[in-house]
Order: sequence, then C-alpha cells, then structure tokens
Amino acid sequence: MSNLNYSSYLKIESLLSLPTPLTSPDERATHSAEHFFIVTHQTSELWLSQVLLDLSVGAAALREGHYMQAAEVIERCAVVIEMMTGHLDVLSMMSPSRFKEFRGNLGTASGRQSTQFRSLDRDLGMDAHHQSPLFEALEGACERTGVELDSLVFPESPEPNLSRVVAAMLNLSRKVWKWKATHVELVVHMIGTSERGTGNTSGAHFLAARLDMPFPRLWEAVSRAHR
Repeated sequence: MSNLNYSSYLKIESLLSLPTPLTSPDERATHSAEHFFIVTHQTSELWLSQVLLDLSVGAAALREGHYMQAAEVIERCAVVIEMMTGHLDVLSMMSPSRFKEFRGNLGTASGRQSTQFRSLDRDLGMDAHHQSPLFEALEGACERTGVELDSLVFPESPEPNLSRVVAAMLNLSRKVWKWKATHVELVVHMIGTSERGTGNTSGAHFLAARLDMPFPRLWEAVSRAHR
C-alpha cells in the first residue's frame, strides 16, 4: 500500500517554502505584500505550465482526429487564463506606494524573462517566426475532412465537432487578449505610463505594443465568413 498522503503527494512543505520575500519580516505589511506578489507570479507560472501542456495535448488530439478531446482541453485553457486575469485583478488591490517599497528587491527581474510566456506566444501564433502548432493541426484536420476553415466559424457547419474546436480557440484568444490587457492596466496602476519596467523595457508602452490577438489567421477566417 502506498504511503502517500495529501501533503507528500502535493509536496506541500516544498511548495510553501517557495515564496521568499526579501523584505524583512519586521516590516510586516511590506513583507506580506511582497509575499503576495511572489505567490501571484509563481502560481501564474504553474498555471502556464498547464496551459502549455493542454495546448500540446489539443494539437495532438486534432492530428489524431479526436476533436472533442481537443475542444475539451482548449476550453480548459480559456478558463485557466480567465482565472489568471482574476489574479491580476486581486494584485491591483495593492497600493502603488506599497509596491514601491519593495520594487527595488526585484532588481532586473521581469516577466519578459519568462520562458513560458514566450512559449505561450509561440504556441498561440503570436510570434512572427513561428506558426501555432494548434492552428497547424486545425488546418490539417480541415484538409482531411475536406471542409473550409471559414465554414467552421459558425456552429451549423458540416463538421460540428471541429466547429466546437474553432469556437474554443476563438474564446481562448479573447481570454488571452483580456489577460494581457489587464496586465497593462495593472502596470499603469502601479508605476504609471512613463516609468521604465524592471527589465529596462518601456513599461506599460512595451506591454501595450504587444497586445495582439492569438491565432491571427483564425480571426482572418472570421472576417471572411462575415463578408
């Protein structure tokens, strides 16, 4: 019989040791705020790992013709991204003055350095040098079934299961855009519009310039379908 219990299975002791604020515990309010900041970003990285995994599973399911399975994991991705947007809304409850008290502890650390953020952009077709594997898998499914991508934009298509996949991808796209827009709003709230980011970017302007819709070729199909 396994000796696993809740704590050992989830590695709770290791998990709870991960947030390590640099602010002294004697400065209780600022120490707590920095802990909050770290927890928010660490959990975001964990959720991103799930989204990246599900996007990979979704692409594989499409290639294998398991369209309902693909839709299931893509729909889950959208819910996770929406939850991450909620994390940013909660983080916005921290006052700019409180953030300023520990912002120096970040040094040059910046979300721009996150490999998972970059991987997400690539997987969603938001990197000019990479096509989305999920979108490529969708195109392959269209070729195999002999349907035009434009016809899948509406539920009453010849392939309703593939239409569900397309609807899930469009919904995920909207959720990702809102998540990124909320991040811009949070940065403006915390440091304004002219303060540079910790990674020496232009701060809010850097983030706003990257507000693109995921799966751009899918949105082109939406436009064509409405003409």
